[in-house]
Amino acid sequence: MTIGQRIKNRRIELNLSVDEVAEKLNKNRATIYRYEKDDIKELPITVLEPLAKVLETTPADLMGWDNNNQEIQPVLLGSELNNIFAKLAEEYNKPKEYLISLFFSCDLNHLPASQRTLNEKNIRYVLTNLMNNSIEPATLAVHFDGEEYTESELDEIRQFAEFVKNKRAK
Repeated sequence: MTIGQRIKNRRIELNLSVDEVAEKLNKNRATIYRYEKDDIKELPITVLEPLAKVLETTPADLMGWDNNNQEIQPVLLGSELNNIFAKLAEEYNKPKEYLISLFFSCDLNHLPASQRTLNEKNIRYVLTNLMNNSIEPATLAVHFDGEEYTESELDEIRQFAEFVKNKRAK
Protein backbone atom coordinates (compact mmCIF):
# COMPACT_ATOMS: atom_id res chain seq x y z
CA MET A 1 0.00 0.00 0.00
CA THR A 2 1.33 3.46 -0.87
CA ILE A 3 1.45 6.48 1.40
CA GLY A 4 -1.34 8.06 -0.66
CA GLN A 5 -3.56 5.00 -0.18
CA ARG A 6 -2.86 5.03 3.57
CA ILE A 7 -3.76 8.74 3.74
CA LYS A 8 -7.00 8.22 1.85
CA ASN A 9 -7.96 5.08 3.79
CA ARG A 10 -7.36 6.78 7.12
CA ARG A 11 -9.32 9.88 6.05
CA ILE A 12 -12.26 7.69 5.02
CA GLU A 13 -12.06 5.66 8.27
CA LEU A 14 -12.44 8.92 10.18
CA ASN A 15 -15.30 10.08 7.94
CA LEU A 16 -13.38 13.20 6.98
CA SER A 17 -13.88 14.90 3.64
CA VAL A 18 -10.97 16.10 1.56
CA ASP A 19 -12.15 19.63 2.26
CA GLU A 20 -12.06 19.06 6.02
CA VAL A 21 -8.50 17.72 5.89
CA ALA A 22 -7.44 20.56 3.60
CA GLU A 23 -8.93 23.16 5.94
CA LYS A 24 -7.22 21.67 9.02
CA LEU A 25 -3.87 21.72 7.22
CA ASN A 26 -4.34 25.13 5.56
CA LYS A 27 -3.93 23.48 2.15
CA ASN A 28 -6.24 23.45 -0.81
CA ARG A 29 -8.26 20.36 -1.68
CA ALA A 30 -6.21 19.75 -4.84
CA THR A 31 -3.09 19.31 -2.71
CA ILE A 32 -4.81 16.68 -0.53
CA TYR A 33 -5.95 14.82 -3.66
CA ARG A 34 -2.36 14.95 -4.94
CA TYR A 35 -1.16 13.40 -1.66
CA GLU A 36 -3.77 10.65 -1.96
CA LYS A 37 -2.91 9.93 -5.60
CA ASP A 38 0.82 9.82 -4.82
CA ASP A 39 1.48 12.74 -7.15
CA ILE A 40 3.58 14.16 -4.33
CA LYS A 41 5.74 11.21 -3.33
CA GLU A 42 8.10 12.71 -0.77
CA LEU A 43 6.14 14.52 1.89
CA PRO A 44 8.31 16.78 4.04
CA ILE A 45 8.09 16.24 7.80
CA THR A 46 6.52 19.71 8.06
CA VAL A 47 3.54 18.25 6.16
CA LEU A 48 3.69 14.67 7.39
CA GLU A 49 3.45 15.41 11.13
CA PRO A 50 0.42 17.74 10.94
CA LEU A 51 -1.25 15.37 8.46
CA ALA A 52 -0.73 12.43 10.83
CA LYS A 53 -2.20 14.49 13.67
CA VAL A 54 -5.30 15.38 11.62
CA LEU A 55 -5.67 11.70 10.69
CA GLU A 56 -5.16 10.63 14.34
CA THR A 57 -2.20 8.40 13.56
CA THR A 58 1.58 8.60 13.43
CA PRO A 59 3.93 9.67 10.65
CA ALA A 60 5.44 6.16 10.81
CA ASP A 61 2.02 4.61 10.20
CA LEU A 62 1.38 6.85 7.20
CA MET A 63 4.80 5.99 5.78
CA GLY A 64 4.07 2.28 6.21
CA TRP A 65 6.84 1.75 8.74
CA ASP A 66 4.44 0.80 11.53
CA ASN A 67 2.55 -2.12 10.06
CA ASN A 68 0.85 -3.27 13.25
CA ASN A 69 -2.59 -1.88 13.87
CA GLN A 70 -2.12 -1.17 17.56
CA GLU A 71 -4.03 1.59 19.25
CA ILE A 72 -2.00 4.78 18.97
CA GLN A 73 -0.69 5.90 22.35
CA PRO A 74 1.08 9.18 22.86
CA VAL A 75 4.54 9.35 24.35
CA LEU A 76 4.17 10.19 28.01
CA LEU A 77 6.11 12.87 29.81
CA GLY A 78 6.52 14.24 33.32
CA SER A 79 3.47 13.91 35.51
CA GLU A 80 1.81 11.40 33.16
CA LEU A 81 4.82 9.11 33.48
CA ASN A 82 4.80 9.61 37.23
CA ASN A 83 1.10 8.70 37.34
CA ILE A 84 1.72 5.48 35.40
CA PHE A 85 4.43 4.37 37.82
CA ALA A 86 2.19 5.29 40.79
CA LYS A 87 -0.64 3.19 39.33
CA LEU A 88 1.69 0.26 38.66
CA ALA A 89 3.18 0.58 42.17
CA GLU A 90 -0.31 -0.05 43.58
CA GLU A 91 -0.92 -2.96 41.21
CA TYR A 92 2.44 -4.62 41.90
CA ASN A 93 2.37 -3.62 45.58
CA LYS A 94 5.89 -2.20 45.23
CA PRO A 95 7.24 1.30 45.91
CA LYS A 96 6.97 3.57 42.90
CA GLU A 97 10.64 4.54 43.18
CA TYR A 98 11.60 0.86 43.09
CA LEU A 99 9.62 0.30 39.86
CA ILE A 100 11.15 3.40 38.27
CA SER A 101 14.63 2.24 39.23
CA LEU A 102 13.90 -1.28 38.02
CA PHE A 103 12.50 -0.09 34.70
CA PHE A 104 15.40 2.24 33.95
CA SER A 105 17.97 -0.35 35.01
CA CYS A 106 16.87 -2.54 32.12
CA ASP A 107 18.66 -2.48 28.78
CA LEU A 108 15.76 -1.97 26.36
CA ASN A 109 17.87 -2.24 23.22
CA HIS A 110 16.93 -5.89 22.70
CA LEU A 111 13.24 -4.95 22.47
CA PRO A 112 11.60 -4.12 19.14
CA ALA A 113 11.59 -0.37 18.51
CA SER A 114 7.80 -0.24 18.98
CA GLN A 115 8.22 -1.44 22.60
CA ARG A 116 10.86 1.16 23.49
CA THR A 117 8.39 4.05 23.48
CA LEU A 118 7.51 5.28 26.96
CA ASN A 119 3.83 4.54 27.29
CA GLU A 120 1.80 2.60 29.83
CA LYS A 121 1.52 -0.54 27.73
CA ASN A 122 5.27 -0.82 27.16
CA ILE A 123 6.22 0.09 30.74
CA ARG A 124 3.83 -2.58 32.00
CA TYR A 125 5.28 -5.13 29.56
CA VAL A 126 8.87 -4.46 30.67
CA LEU A 127 8.04 -4.44 34.39
CA THR A 128 6.01 -7.65 34.15
CA ASN A 129 8.88 -9.38 32.39
CA LEU A 130 11.40 -8.01 34.87
CA MET A 131 9.27 -9.25 37.76
CA ASN A 132 9.08 -12.68 36.11
CA ASN A 133 12.84 -12.59 35.40
CA SER A 134 12.22 -12.79 31.64
CA ILE A 135 14.33 -9.67 31.17
CA GLU A 136 17.54 -9.04 33.08
CA PRO A 137 18.20 -5.61 34.58
CA ALA A 138 21.54 -4.10 33.66
CA THR A 139 24.36 -4.72 36.13
CA LEU A 140 25.22 -1.78 38.33
CA ALA A 141 28.35 -1.51 40.46
CA VAL A 142 28.61 1.46 42.80
CA HIS A 143 30.96 2.67 45.51
CA PHE A 144 29.76 5.48 47.70
CA ASP A 145 30.41 6.96 51.13
CA GLY A 146 26.78 7.81 51.68
CA GLU A 147 27.37 11.51 52.21
CA GLU A 148 26.71 12.55 48.62
CA TYR A 149 23.16 11.11 48.55
CA THR A 150 19.92 12.26 50.11
CA GLU A 151 18.08 9.96 52.50
CA SER A 152 15.53 9.24 49.75
CA GLU A 153 18.28 8.31 47.29
CA LEU A 154 19.91 6.05 49.89
CA ASP A 155 16.57 4.29 50.40
CA GLU A 156 16.33 3.73 46.66
CA ILE A 157 19.86 2.30 46.58
CA ARG A 158 19.00 -0.01 49.48
CA GLN A 159 15.83 -1.15 47.69
CA PHE A 160 17.80 -1.91 44.56
CA ALA A 161 20.41 -3.82 46.56
CA GLU A 162 17.60 -5.83 48.18
CA PHE A 163 16.19 -6.58 44.74
CA VAL A 164 19.59 -7.90 43.62
CA LYS A 165 19.89 -10.08 46.76
CA ASN A 166 16.39 -11.47 46.29
CA LYS A 167 17.13 -12.25 42.66
CA ARG A 168 20.24 -14.16 43.66
CA ALA A 169 18.20 -16.23 46.13
CA LYS A 170 15.88 -17.51 43.36
